[in-house]
Amino acid sequence: MIVRPHPSAHLWVVVAAMGLVVITVVSLVPLGGSVPTPGQYDKLAHFVCYFGLGLWAAWNPWRWASWLLIVFLGSYGLSLESLQILVPPRSFSWADALANLLGAACGVGCGRFGTRKEPA
Repeated sequence: MIVRPHPSAHLWVVVAAMGLVVITVVSLVPLGGSVPTPGQYDKLAHFVCYFGLGLWAAWNPWRWASWLLIVFLGSYGLSLESLQILVPPRSFSWADALANLLGAACGVGCGRFGTRKEPA
């Protein structure tokens, strides 16, 4: 018996991959010149971007566990923060990593709350 994925699975994967690529590029592009910086809204920008990723992750067609999604996105954010050490003039920031993790957790939580089924 062949098990075929849900038709929306392909769309979910494409959008998730695009989101991860965009955040990777934005996180690792060298600052300065014509690249705009978030300035005083830096932590809010981190939170909002990872909130979006977390929200989309919560809507995955395979219904992965919430804690697994949060750990993955938190590790992803921490990895990108660590890689910023290699991109001058960027630097690692625990506050940014925390904003990433909180955004992902809130996004997953909101996504799961909005799709929770009522008990029969």
